[in-house]
Amino acid sequence: MQLIGIILTFVRTKLRAVLCISLLLACASTALGKVSCDLSGLKVNQRTFAFGAAVDILADGLDDQSFSSYALDQWAGSLRAREFGGLVLEPTDSIHVEVFGKTIEKLKKGSRYRLKGEIRDGFAFGGGVRISYFLHSIEALESGLEMPKVEGEPIVDLSKMEGKEVELVGKLWSMNGVWWFEYGAKDVYLTGASGRSESYKVDWHGRRVRVKGIVKQQLRQSIKQITLKTARDLKMYSVIINAQVTLESGVDTSDEGNRFRALYGHSPRLVNGVYQLLAEPSFRRNIMGDETKARLFVERNWPYIEHTLSNANDASKDTIFLRINDLKIDETLRHIYACILAATGDKRGRDYMERLINVGSGNKPEQNIIYLLGEIDSWKHDLPNQIDGGDWVESLGIHCLRVAPGDTAVVSSIPEMLCKKKSKVGVDLMMGLMLNGAAQVEEEKEDMPRDPVKGTGRVDMSGFSRLFSAMDIDPDAMTVADYTSILLPEILSNASGLVTSDQLLKLAEKFPEPDHNRRMLFREMLKRDDPRAISHFWEDLEEDFWSMDLDEYSGPNIIADVKNRITQLKPGNVRNEFQMLLLRREENAAATIAAMLDDPQTPIEKLNELSWELARIEGGKSHVASIARAIRKRLLVKSQKKCDAMTVSGMIGRIGESSDASAVNEMIILLGADFSHLADEWVSVQEFRHHIAGQLAEMTGESFGLDQDAWEKWFAKRTK
Repeated sequence: MQLIGIILTFVRTKLRAVLCISLLLACASTALGKVSCDLSGLKVNQRTFAFGAAVDILADGLDDQSFSSYALDQWAGSLRAREFGGLVLEPTDSIHVEVFGKTIEKLKKGSRYRLKGEIRDGFAFGGGVRISYFLHSIEALESGLEMPKVEGEPIVDLSKMEGKEVELVGKLWSMNGVWWFEYGAKDVYLTGASGRSESYKVDWHGRRVRVKGIVKQQLRQSIKQITLKTARDLKMYSVIINAQVTLESGVDTSDEGNRFRALYGHSPRLVNGVYQLLAEPSFRRNIMGDETKARLFVERNWPYIEHTLSNANDASKDTIFLRINDLKIDETLRHIYACILAATGDKRGRDYMERLINVGSGNKPEQNIIYLLGEIDSWKHDLPNQIDGGDWVESLGIHCLRVAPGDTAVVSSIPEMLCKKKSKVGVDLMMGLMLNGAAQVEEEKEDMPRDPVKGTGRVDMSGFSRLFSAMDIDPDAMTVADYTSILLPEILSNASGLVTSDQLLKLAEKFPEPDHNRRMLFREMLKRDDPRAISHFWEDLEEDFWSMDLDEYSGPNIIADVKNRITQLKPGNVRNEFQMLLLRREENAAATIAAMLDDPQTPIEKLNELSWELARIEGGKSHVASIARAIRKRLLVKSQKKCDAMTVSGMIGRIGESSDASAVNEMIILLGADFSHLADEWVSVQEFRHHIAGQLAEMTGESFGLDQDAWEKWFAKRTK
C-alpha cells in the first residue's frame, strides 16, 4: 500500500514540484519502506564518499535560470553510484533530484548545496519501478567556489583549431550504430585513416576516453536526428581525423547497462575476517517473478560474499560455521552462510546443505534452498579457483529436479549446472519434463502450504503484481511449453550431444503452432544439417525471421534438399526465400546480385531486397555502385511505379557503407539527380540531397556539402 500511496501522491502533485539537480536510480525494491539519509558531498577534487556524513553537491554547469519540471535539458551536474558502500560523483553527467513540496527558484553556478531526503520506492512512467531520492530540504552552503576545470584541462574552441593536432578528453556515445565524441557541450565526429566514422566496443558507450588527432570542420549528418530521420540534415561539425582513442584508466569503468546502481543506507561490518551479511533485499531494475528471498539477499550482499570466498581460510570458515548456528541471525542469511561454507569445500557446509535438501524424506525443499544449491556452482564463473563444484552438488540438484521440478526450473540455475556437467541423468529428467510435464511427480506429493516468504522464500509481490501484472510462472502449474521454454535453451547450449534428433522432433510435435520453442528446435535441426528441418517445419518457414536461421545454419544436406524442393513450389514467400538462399551460396553471388540490379527486366519491387542482400553479402561492397544506378535509372524515372521514399533512403544508406571508387562516382552523379518523383511527406528533395552528401562524407572522409561540381573536381583529381 505504501508504494501505491507514493504513486498517488506523485500523481496529485502533477509534477508541481520544481526539479533541480535530480537523481533517479533505475532500480526497484521489492521490500517497501524508506531509508533516512543525508546525501553527502562533492568538494573540489574529491569524488568518493560514503554514507553517514553530510553531503555537498556542487552545482556544476548550471546557469542562472529558474528550473522547472519542463526545463530538464538544462542540467550539467552529476551523481552516479559506482561502488558498494559509496558513490563516485562525476562532474559532467546529469543528476536528478526531486524535491517535493519545495520551490527552488535558483541554483547558482559554482555554489554548493546540502540535500537531505529519503529513499523511497517510486513509480517510473514507461514501465518499471525505480528507487528515487525524495528530498525534503536543500540548503546552500557557500557560493563563489572556484569551479574545477573539466578533466583538469581547459575546453578549447575546436572551430579555431582547423588543421591542428589536439589531445582531448571527453566521452564516447552511440545511437543506432552511430558513434560520436562528446567534448564539453559539443558533439564531435571521430574518423579512422580512411575518413570513415569509427565504431567502438559496445561497453565503451558512455566511457571517458582520450582522443588524439587532427581537427577539421566538415558538413556531416546531424547527430541530433539519428532517431528522427533516415535522411538526416547536414550540419557543420568538428571532426577528428585519424582519431586515436584510448580509455581513461580508472575512470567511469562501468558499462552503460550498469550506469546506475542502487544506493543503500547501510554497509556490513567486517568482523573476524568475515563480513556480517545484511538481512535486506537488493534494489532491482525489474521484477521478473522468479525472485526468492535468498536471491535478493545474495544480490544485495554479493560484494561481501565474493570477498569472503576469495579470502577464505581456516579461521574465517570457523567464523562462518558459528554464524550458521547462531539463531539470532536471520534464517535465510544462515542458509547463505552455509552455502558459502559449502562452496569453499568445507564438509560442515556440505552437511548443512544436505540436511536442508533432506533427500530421504521425499519432501520438497524450500525455494530458497533450491536457489542456493544452484548458486554454489554458478559462483565458479566469478571465482573458479575458490569454489568447490563436487559431485555432491550434482547429486542434490538431480534430487531437486525430481521432487520439485517446477521450483527447480524457475528459481535456480540447477538445470544449467546439470547441462554443463553433461549429466545424462539430469538431461533425461529435463527431456521427460518437456515431453510429459511433471503431473506424475506432483500427484505423488502432498500439496504443501505456500507462505509467500517463509514457506517458499519468495518475496511478497502482490503490490507489484497489481501494478505491473508481473508474469511470474506458478511452478506447480507449469505446462510442457513452460518447461521447454526454460529448459531447452540450457540443453541446446550446453548438452545438445545428449539429445537425439528424434527426441527433438518428438518434442516439436508438442507445439503444432509456430512459436519460440519450435524455432529453437528448427535451429538445432539446421545446425545438425538434418533435412528433416525442412520437411517437419515446412509451415513455419512462412513466419518472420525463420529465414534468417535457414540462411545462417544451413549445411550441405539442407541446401541439397532445398534444391530438390524449389522446383515443386508455387510462387510465394517460401520459394523466394529458397531462391535467395541458393543465390547467396553461389561462388560469385555478389556479382550475380549486382547484375540483377543492373538488369532492366528485374521487377521494381525486387530492387530493395536485392540491395539489402548485396550490402550484407561477402564481397558485396565492391558492387554497390549497381544500387545507385538502379535508383537513378529505374526508381527516379517518372513513368515507373513510384517507390516509397523511405525505402530509397535506406538503399542510399547501403551504398554509403562502401568506399569503393565506383560507388563514390555513382553517388556524386546521384547528388545532382531529380528526386521530385520520389519525394513525399517523410523525405523531401532537399533531404535526399543532404542524405547523399552525408553518405559521401562517410565514404571519402571529405565534405563538399551539396556542391556537386566540387565533388566532381575532387574525384577527378583523386583518380589521377
